[in-house]
Amino acid sequence: MKLLFINLFLALLSTLARAASINGGRTLVVYDQRQNDIENYSDYLDSLKGHQLTVDVIEISDKSVNVELFDAGEKKYDHLIVFPATTKSLNKRLSMNHLLNFYENGGNIMTLYSPKSATEAIRLFWAQLGVHLPAKGYTTVDNFQDESQALRLPLVSVNKEVYQSTSAEEVIFGESTTALLEGNELVIPVIPAGRKSYVINAKDDIWSTGPQGFSVVGHQNYKNARSLWIGSSDAFLNENFDTNAKFLNEITRWVFGEKAVIKTSKVSHSHVNGLTYDEKPYKVTDEIVYEISFSEWNGEKWVPFEREDIQFELRQVDPYYRITMEPINRTNDSIIYTTGVFKLPDRHGMFTFLTDYKRPGLSFVHESDVRAIRHLANDEYPRSWTISNSWVYLSAIYGTMLVWIAFVVLFVVSSKKDTTVSVEKKTE
Repeated sequence: MKLLFINLFLALLSTLARAASINGGRTLVVYDQRQNDIENYSDYLDSLKGHQLTVDVIEISDKSVNVELFDAGEKKYDHLIVFPATTKSLNKRLSMNHLLNFYENGGNIMTLYSPKSATEAIRLFWAQLGVHLPAKGYTTVDNFQDESQALRLPLVSVNKEVYQSTSAEEVIFGESTTALLEGNELVIPVIPAGRKSYVINAKDDIWSTGPQGFSVVGHQNYKNARSLWIGSSDAFLNENFDTNAKFLNEITRWVFGEKAVIKTSKVSHSHVNGLTYDEKPYKVTDEIVYEISFSEWNGEKWVPFEREDIQFELRQVDPYYRITMEPINRTNDSIIYTTGVFKLPDRHGMFTFLTDYKRPGLSFVHESDVRAIRHLANDEYPRSWTISNSWVYLSAIYGTMLVWIAFVVLFVVSSKKDTTVSVEKKTE
């Protein structure tokens, strides 16, 4: 019995460890009691403990409680969850500018939406990110589903880094709506609306039809902070939690940085003989080797990150080279990728050794190193006799010299000898 208890305890610790966020665990949950009874979401909030999060819950309409995201200029929380609230309450205490400032300083944000309370601050915040949300009253309708039951959404994920779905999965969304997206490369479509659904209001104004709208949308900024919009707060209700548990757990892991987080731990480049730039600065046409290691956070520890599309760029203004790297070594926590041997271009100047790996859903990696590549010194240019094209000219030069010498010799040798002629003077 004692052994069984120990095993269960170790299993629990292992589960908790796997759910650790790389960004920290300080989490603020903001809700409006007039819109939602927080007790109806207790199962989901309790599940956050399995993510090693320290959760503070604030009722936004309670004016006696301060909503502060920063303390002395530093983030007070690492993550923020915003439940549907009235526009008046949220705008005063958690405005669009507050949300943007928190997000731009590395905070992760999850916003739950409801057709009954389309908060202006949330709409403006997401509009800044290139995601447009409908006004109050727009609800998703699917005439092919039983109206007496809560709306079920097929989980057809378009981004496996955020959520890896199967063909038969569904999630209970209940009252929900969709978002329309701009062509922003930082926006991450996750779950599209059902093909047979549409979003409409009481005046029969249509917001979106079919997969034109998205029920779940993510965004990741260049500081690798993440935000996630879910078009239904009903999906988090206790009555739907058992059905939606896997889905809610995975999207929570993504937005709070518990998965799809990658990093580099070693970046180097050197001459092919192993000499570094500091030991021997690069010059044009030198042979160079570039290496970089990648790791991925699995919720518990760093593990090797394996991909076939990691590229290296050598650029001045535009890339001179773009080389797909290959793995050469694997350790317990990383994979080392290399370009192999490549020759620097025959052009001097300031060059950037760059790995810029950006994929939707994964954290961004940008490693750059600017180095000067010098031209050849006067005594480093190849001699004329080593250039095959110069042989014609060298032959002409030396041939002319030989012919001239031969001419002079022959001229000297073959010249006429002086002859003496005796002349006698006759006398009469």
